[in-house]
Amino acid sequence: MIKTDQEYIQRCFELALKAKGEVSPNPLVGSVIVEEGKIISEGYHKKSGTDHAELDAIKNAKASIEGATLYCNLEPCCHTNKKTAPCAQRIIKEKIKKVIISNLDPNPQVAGQGVKLLESAGIEVTHGVLKEEGEKLNEIFFHHILKKTPFIHLKIAQTLDGFTATESGESKWITGSDSRKNVHMQREFYDGILIGANTARLDNPTLTVRIGDDEKPIKRFILSTTGELPDSLNLFNDKFKDYTYLVLPEGTKTNINVNTIYSPATHTGEIDLNILCSTLYKDHQVTSIFIEGGANIHSKFIKEKLYNRVSFYIAPKIFGEGNKSISNIGVSKISEAIELHKTTHKQFGEDSFISGLRQK
Repeated sequence: MIKTDQEYIQRCFELALKAKGEVSPNPLVGSVIVEEGKIISEGYHKKSGTDHAELDAIKNAKASIEGATLYCNLEPCCHTNKKTAPCAQRIIKEKIKKVIISNLDPNPQVAGQGVKLLESAGIEVTHGVLKEEGEKLNEIFFHHILKKTPFIHLKIAQTLDGFTATESGESKWITGSDSRKNVHMQREFYDGILIGANTARLDNPTLTVRIGDDEKPIKRFILSTTGELPDSLNLFNDKFKDYTYLVLPEGTKTNINVNTIYSPATHTGEIDLNILCSTLYKDHQVTSIFIEGGANIHSKFIKEKLYNRVSFYIAPKIFGEGNKSISNIGVSKISEAIELHKTTHKQFGEDSFISGLRQK
């Protein structure tokens, strides 16, 4: 049965996601080759430095693909100053008849040039199929290519009345197991996780990516103004301790034996978050950060407008008193309220999930 262009592009998304957590700083890309209404080959970009999705699909084909249609969720590259072979030139060589794309590549080295090259060779090109879905899939890549800063995602787990902990500081667990499983799936998209010193002390987290029986490391950043933390914390002692970074204001001393990043401070003695984000991007190849708390850290990033996406996991619980999830961000009027757009609403067990992008 002949499928629609949308269905084939959707299959490209599914293939692309197989490499989640493996391709940074590159995009997630899948590709299918179709002939007479049937998929005859598939491929995806598996890891940074390996064949791109289109080349993978071409190499996986068992027979000639001359005259076939190639689908991919991102514009085929055409530049040669990289480790992998250009895709557009290979597509032309294989005499593919038609190419259908979800998104154009914002990389200035491509940015429509791949499409022009294909069209100049007589190949029919269509783009914009499931465009918004494609942008969501690669929002991290698009942001860091265009802005040269990390894509920052604030994750907040709270009660119905907006608390992240009780009056005594207890916070495990506000949300249910389904929400926590989803958090691990979200972590896999990111280069690093960031928390504050209070969250490190109170929760003693591990901040790894745990899906099923598999556990993978991710860069873990702890912000501290004093450097005074228990050296017994999991982040300093587990098998992934080399992935832990303690971020301190310049001139601060610490006795913790761990990777340390010294960052300039503001006039109040706190870490300058703008400079820190720039440092993480330029010096530590961090193109995306998943910020898990606590409330003070979330509020500071919001106040500085250093965030791109916010996700709330809301448990059907009421504390009445405790630690608010967000505070002191300078909103005194309804007209000043921070608004999110392109919101997603889901249910994880008994918990509600709302995620949206910051309004530009």
